Amino acid sequence: MNLTYVVSPKVSVEFEYLQTKDDHGSLEDRHFVWVLGDNNVYKSPDVINTMTWNNLAFNAIVRLGDRPVLTAEMWNPYVTLGGGFYKYHSHVENLVWPGQAFVVEGGESLNAPDPGPSRELIFPPYDDVRHALSFNAGVGLEAFIIKNVSLDVRMRYHLSVGELRPINDYLDADDQGITQTFPLPQWDLGGGIKLYSSR
Repeated sequence: MNLTYVVSPKVSVEFEYLQTKDDHGSLEDRHFVWVLGDNNVYKSPDVINTMTWNNLAFNAIVRLGDRPVLTAEMWNPYVTLGGGFYKYHSHVENLVWPGQAFVVEGGESLNAPDPGPSRELIFPPYDDVRHALSFNAGVGLEAFIIKNVSLDVRMRYHLSVGELRPINDYLDADDQGITQTFPLPQWDLGGGIKLYSSR
């Protein structure tokens, strides 16, 4: 959702609120090596790993070319630059503890029906929640359907001055753990309908 003010045919400014949520973080696909057990690879089958963003930003839109705005059946490519404060909330729960040493059997085992590490020995749930100074830049295309109604599509890169805690024991396909993440990057691709009111 945003409020846009057309400064000139070349420039607009906007105040924007954007919410995004990823319900399937990378921990769902990562594994750990049970070094105190059989040295085999295991995943956390019940892990919940979500990331939610609530962004407030002030953006400048600079149109490319000399096409008029607020004109039916006219389209305008543009670049956008902005900044503001983004609130992010990273949540993790049901993450199996890789440092366990006891072997369990039955349905509790990650190696069921064979003995293995316990799926019930987990870290306490934890959250990383912060407000971060953030910046964004991207490109877009605005197409006017009628004089005061347009379709706006854009792709942007965001960079936030925030961090997420490391989880070194959980490895990706290249056997790389999650180091401390700073700063926080993200991409977004979105679109919407804009309604204009002329004076």
